[in-house]
Amino acid sequence: MTEPIDNQGRLFEFIEYVPMGAVLLDVRGRYVRANSAFCALLGFSENELTGKECGKEKAEKHDGISEMLRGWLASGEKTLRFQREFRHRDGHGVWLDVHCSLIPEPTGSSPLVMAVFPDISPYKQMEGELSLLFDSDTLTGLFNRNRFIQELDRQLNLGRRYGWGWALLYIDLDHFTYINIGHGHHIGDAVLATIAQRIKRSVRATDVVARLGPDKFAVLAMQTNVSLAAAAAQRILAAINEDIELIPGKLIRVTASIGLVNGENKGTAEDLVIHSELAANMAKSNGGNQFYASSNDETLYALVKSRRDWEQRILAALQNGHFILHYQPILNLRTGEVDCFEALIRMRTEDGKLLLPGAFLATAESSGLITDIDHWVVSTAIDALSRFTSHGLDVGLFVNLSAKTFSDGGFLGFVEKRLGEAPGVDPKRLAFEITETAAISSFREARELIGALRDLGCRFSLDDFGAGYSSFSVLKQLPVDFLKIDGSFIKNIADDAADRHIVRAIVRTSKALAKKSVGEFVEDERVLTVLRRSGVDYAQGFLIGVPQTESDIIRLMASLAEKRNTVRQDNPSL
Repeated sequence: MTEPIDNQGRLFEFIEYVPMGAVLLDVRGRYVRANSAFCALLGFSENELTGKECGKEKAEKHDGISEMLRGWLASGEKTLRFQREFRHRDGHGVWLDVHCSLIPEPTGSSPLVMAVFPDISPYKQMEGELSLLFDSDTLTGLFNRNRFIQELDRQLNLGRRYGWGWALLYIDLDHFTYINIGHGHHIGDAVLATIAQRIKRSVRATDVVARLGPDKFAVLAMQTNVSLAAAAAQRILAAINEDIELIPGKLIRVTASIGLVNGENKGTAEDLVIHSELAANMAKSNGGNQFYASSNDETLYALVKSRRDWEQRILAALQNGHFILHYQPILNLRTGEVDCFEALIRMRTEDGKLLLPGAFLATAESSGLITDIDHWVVSTAIDALSRFTSHGLDVGLFVNLSAKTFSDGGFLGFVEKRLGEAPGVDPKRLAFEITETAAISSFREARELIGALRDLGCRFSLDDFGAGYSSFSVLKQLPVDFLKIDGSFIKNIADDAADRHIVRAIVRTSKALAKKSVGEFVEDERVLTVLRRSGVDYAQGFLIGVPQTESDIIRLMASLAEKRNTVRQDNPSL
């Protein structure tokens, strides 16, 4: 601390000659004096500022700095520095770099805080322009996920240092995919942009708003408490729920599920985002259009820890070669021969057990590691095709892709490079596969990448066909070669007349569009017989064969080839 000042008038005179904005505040953050440079920065006279809380010059909606000062004074630190956007009298923002020092007064008088305010608006403008390129979501202008995580980490460190309350709201729109399907993606984008603005208007100017995913947003509120955050969540829900009229006479209504975590929650910025996402999932599982507030929820903490553990296991598996592909036979019902396989990923544990994808793919999807897995699967499958070719096997492979890979700008070049490196691989033997739901969620990107991969000579399959919201409208717009009929229509087809009619309708449609059909989940001969009679082209399931290793497949195909040769020798007319 500096030495006590016994002449307050001299101090008042001093700040007037400071060559930048300077003020004296009481310990509650209220203006005592302000120099002319500061008044010019914000467009207020000194008389208009005196007695008001710093930061609340324009409107009560904006936060003052009183709570920030209390945390700083309680910390015992000599100075406080932070950057803050103030509001000019005419409403525009003014970014100031705030430097605070405590000025003790003689015994019996209250101490004062002297604050100086270098104007950093030009630098913030330049920073803002750069952030539009690197840190912002192009559709909404909000922070993107990476930038939000950085800001969350920075703000949480400040909050923990000075004891500020905070809240994080994770906003997951309910059933938004159906808006894209029903109205088209251009309308869906306009709805998202509208919702982004509604969220911003529902919170304070100092709150940080971001778009974390296609239909997911987040809000970070500092210097708040649980009740204020809950009120903000209710305002956001109400704002999102208002009808949107982008097409004359057609109203679109959107609801959301919000997860709320606050200062009682511990962990890194990434942990807290996961925690808030899981809380939003709780709200969604309760019916949606509501929020779920979690503080020290042990169940969610356990889920967060489990997800983080799985992320580490996935990373280790990628780095240490613990993933393996198995291959499930697919029977050509026209020729009666197995001529292609589906590549299915497994994770090998330290004790040698194999984990099915259901154990780790959800975590891989949510963490973004799924694109790394997709790259590994594609690369491994291409190498396997090369080895199959070297053994004289003329077979094709179906390889699954996630929705996230469709927004991976480097994926097409990666596939082209790997095909060029693998000797003897005909691109037409490689068929990429995506679920109908995933195709819908990334429709534009899916259509573009499918077209580009087919230009390389590869083929494409739409999986789980028939389970989606509008399968046939999607089918008309996606240039796929195969339709894998959803297993829910196949399993009981021998006994369920409705399933038979649905499958036959799909088969007729596929033939009209020159596409091949594949029936999944074939587990008994009766089902296989019905599929043949229905005109299905291929069958896959445990009756045809279980997933096997590459070496098992090579032995299987050699055995089948030997049997065919024996039959031909015994029956020369065949």
